Amino acid sequence: MPKKQELLISWCFPARGVIKVNMDGSLIYATGLATVGELIRDDAGVRFGGFAFNIRCRSVVMAEL
Repeated sequence: MPKKQELLISWCFPARGVIKVNMDGSLIYATGLATVGELIRDDAGVRFGGFAFNIRCRSVVMAEL
């Protein structure tokens, strides 16, 4: 059995003067319920806004869109 490798993933600051928009989604296949969200931050990591809400969908790709 292959060894599991731990991978650290973190947010990267955008270039100076740039606003970065991050989006993500997740899905529970058994229920068809998904949560989607968006976060807007500047080059210093200051949060400007964002949202999260629940939807119904059939695939994780649809939740990500």
